[in-house]
Amino acid sequence: MSGRVIAVLGISGVGKTTMVSAFTQRHPWAHSVRASALLKEASAVSDTEALRTASASDIHANQDRLTSAFSELRRRHPNRHIIFDGHSLIDNDDRLVIVPTTTFVQLAPDMIVFLEDDENAILARRLADVGRVRPHRSADEIAVHQNAAKEAAFEYASALSISCATVHSEDFQAFEESLLANFQQP
Repeated sequence: MSGRVIAVLGISGVGKTTMVSAFTQRHPWAHSVRASALLKEASAVSDTEALRTASASDIHANQDRLTSAFSELRRRHPNRHIIFDGHSLIDNDDRLVIVPTTTFVQLAPDMIVFLEDDENAILARRLADVGRVRPHRSADEIAVHQNAAKEAAFEYASALSISCATVHSEDFQAFEESLLANFQQP
């Protein structure tokens, strides 16, 4: 049996890591991988904030490091079911940087789940999370960012000929059903 990969995407503060953690707690056969952790390890950078605030060209270069690190992980664990927790859009404080489609072609997920929420809820989560540095954005800016990120996620799915499900960030049942429908449990 070959392990499957599901990419869970959404803008910063939407609740990706929370949803993925809840899923892996209920289904310990699924493993989560955060793009930022892979990049931090592959880049030998101690500060993930430096990765986010890099120039657009450096962010694009980091995608090559990310895909290499992910390929190595898949080579070492070919039967592992993986939930890839990542972004389609990175706000580097200066501008929005769309992760290139080629990155997701190389990651080769079997499905994409895009998490979305009301922009005011995302803003509230960002303001409450004092453990992470994020650029200060208005609810209107967050709505624009979320739409751009969602459009990119659907472009990746189209390029890969895979499905892309949109799930509300607090609808764990829909999230779980989407993942279970695409993972074959061991």
